[in-house]
Amino acid sequence: PPPPPPPHWPPRLRLDFGGGSTRTRAGRRRQDDAVRRAPPPASCLCPITRDVMELPAMTPCGTTYDWEPLVRWIQSHGTYPMGECAGPLRLGDLAPNLALRNIIEDWAAAVPPPAAVDDVACDEAPAPAPAVAQRRCASPSAAAGPASRRTPRRRPATSPARSR
Repeated sequence: PPPPPPPHWPPRLRLDFGGGSTRTRAGRRRQDDAVRRAPPPASCLCPITRDVMELPAMTPCGTTYDWEPLVRWIQSHGTYPMGECAGPLRLGDLAPNLALRNIIEDWAAAVPPPAAVDDVACDEAPAPAPAVAQRRCASPSAAAGPASRRTPRRRPATSPARSR
């Protein structure tokens, strides 16, 4: 596991989106659902993982990554990710990106809550759907919808012998 950030850094954002950590599979699904409901700004996504950052860390070249993926990258490669700058990159070179952290906090606070879902046991039968009242319209053509607004086809004329 990567080392923790220096003590003067702010704590990791708690992006639980309805309970639980985003480090669990269920928490990850909740974060994915939140991203679908309200997509975050592109600047809030880590360039390495493409996930919402929980602890934005900025390199001396100015690019921001999430702390843990960036530390793992530095530990395995010792260079800047994505080739943004030449030369080595050390953990001591990183700084917290507080402005981006505030943007992520604002986005997370603005994500609408998920739609309420009733907990129904699997063995229970679903409740019947309520009857829908039929809508009464002023004219039959309005009730029939756009298809009825087309020009009607002409019926072939019937011969006098067939009509009795």
